Amino acid sequence: MNASMTKSLLGPLTAILLGLVLLVVGGRLVLYQRLLAHDAAIALAEVVETGSVRRSSGGTVGFITYRFQDADGDAHGGRSTGYTGEVGETVRVEYSRRFPSIHRLGGEGDRLGTRWRWVFVGVGLMFTVAGVRWLRDVLHRNGDRGDRNRPSTA
Repeated sequence: MNASMTKSLLGPLTAILLGLVLLVVGGRLVLYQRLLAHDAAIALAEVVETGSVRRSSGGTVGFITYRFQDADGDAHGGRSTGYTGEVGETVRVEYSRRFPSIHRLGGEGDRLGTRWRWVFVGVGLMFTVAGVRWLRDVLHRNGDRGDRNRPSTA
């Protein structure tokens, strides 16, 4: 593979990679939302840590770290930003009955919205399809050039 071929593959491969990343991130968010919307159990969790972290846009945002037990008695924990509380306080947690490691504070799904998650999936799909078509065209063009430069055997 020559340098010009490598250079011409960079764009399509970048588009495919970006598309796949967006598909995975968006797909994960959609799947988690679906599991929590249709298969959620409720548990009470104890706040074990509180604090605040600096935002990239300036200022600070509060967070809580919590622990809870699922219906089988297994312990799970998580952290949510945008909340304040006191250590020892009780909060409501929603978790997936099938996958208890997927959980969130009660009502958090309503706060975050669901439509923007599908945007990740849609944009990821567009980048992936466009990158694959672009890659196919680049490979086809480079293949044609190679055939023209090859000496005829007839």
